[in-house]
Amino acid sequence: MDIPIIELVAEGIKCRIPLSKQGKIFSLVNIGICNFNCLYCCKGGNAKTKSSHLLPCANYIGIDDIYSFIDQQTQEGHLIKISGGEPTLIWPDILDIMSYCKKNKVYVSCDTSGWNTERSIAVAEIADQMAIDLKGPPKYVSKITQTSLELCWTNVIKSIETWAKITTLLEIRTPIFNFTTLDDLTLLAQYIPQKAFWVLRRFITSEEDSNIFLSHNKYPDWLISPEHSFVNALATELLNIFPDLYGRIILLQENPRSTYGEIIY
Repeated sequence: MDIPIIELVAEGIKCRIPLSKQGKIFSLVNIGICNFNCLYCCKGGNAKTKSSHLLPCANYIGIDDIYSFIDQQTQEGHLIKISGGEPTLIWPDILDIMSYCKKNKVYVSCDTSGWNTERSIAVAEIADQMAIDLKGPPKYVSKITQTSLELCWTNVIKSIETWAKITTLLEIRTPIFNFTTLDDLTLLAQYIPQKAFWVLRRFITSEEDSNIFLSHNKYPDWLISPEHSFVNALATELLNIFPDLYGRIILLQENPRSTYGEIIY
């Protein structure tokens, strides 16, 4: 079985949560298909045709090669993160990959958009850790993801509400744009479960963050990076309204491959 892959990254991103694993490295298995066409995608999702899920930078490799990569990285003491693209689109192979990790006692995390609640929960029941992108409020999330409100909002909320009943560690990630408002975040805060961490991630344009996927990026002119101070101010005001989020909000201002992010206590 061949799997579409963007890249396998040995030195991936630094683990943010749980605190007991900070300092560990997630090696990345980045799946090369996605059913969103996010305008801010750093992996070419906004450059592929809407009729195709395959990302322009993807190649096919055998699932046994993925297992070999996982074995090599865990021997180095790394954790494994299945990201994308959208991992739940390689169905049911994603369940095989997750189960392989669990069978071999590998700490595994999976990222998803939450577009399909049943698939998301099936993965969450295997994973040690999950991450979902709550990409924005209903007023603009469909525009920035270039998909239906059902996929990028309704189903995502269903997934989050169901995950709240599962013991899997949950990280919810929200991009912060120059047009994001406190009212937007106040609305989203109502959907953050008590046990979840919430990553507020500053949108970074290609001018700030060069990587191998930039040749595929086509950012619209109106989509620009907000100032660091803008994101800090939003987080401060948000915590004044929702003090129970102290210790559970993580500010991510730079490329996640170079920073843990800052947990606000």
